[in-house]
Amino acid sequence: MKNNEDKRFTGKDLTITILGCVIVILICVIVWAFSRKANDKFVAEFSFAATISSIILSSIAIFMSITGESKTAVIRDRIEKEADDIAKSNSEMKDLIQQLSIKIEEVQSGNKVIMAAINESLQTPRASETPPVTTEEADAAQVVDDKNTPQIGNAGDQK
Repeated sequence: MKNNEDKRFTGKDLTITILGCVIVILICVIVWAFSRKANDKFVAEFSFAATISSIILSSIAIFMSITGESKTAVIRDRIEKEADDIAKSNSEMKDLIQQLSIKIEEVQSGNKVIMAAINESLQTPRASETPPVTTEEADAAQVVDDKNTPQIGNAGDQK
C-alpha cells in the first residue's frame, strides 16, 4: 500500500501540472482579449496588465533563481565535505589495513616460534622421563617377573 505522501504532487508532476494550468489560463486570456479587440481602451488596459504581470513574473523568476542557487551552493558544500570525509576515511582504512597486516605477520611468526618449541619438546625427552623400553628389554623383564612371582596352584603338586 502507498502512503498518503505518495499521492501529493512533487517534483516533475508538480511542474507539469503548474505549467499546464498557466498555459490554459493564458489561452483563455488571449481568446478573451481578441474577442474585445475593437475597444481601444480595453487593449490599453490589457497591455498595461500584461506589462505588470510580466514584471511580477520576472521578479518571481529572479527570486527563485537566487533561492535555487543558494540551495545548490549549500548542497555543493555538503557534497564536497562528504567527499573529503570519504577520502579521509579511505586513507584511515589503508593505515588500519597496513597495521592489521603487520599484526597478522607478528602473530604468524609467533605461531611459528611456538610450533617449533612444541616440536622440539616432543622430540627430546625430559630428564624426569625414563627412556623408552625396547621389545627385547620388555621380554627380559617379563621372564624375571615370572620367576619371582609365586605360582598359585594345588598344594599337592609341589611335593
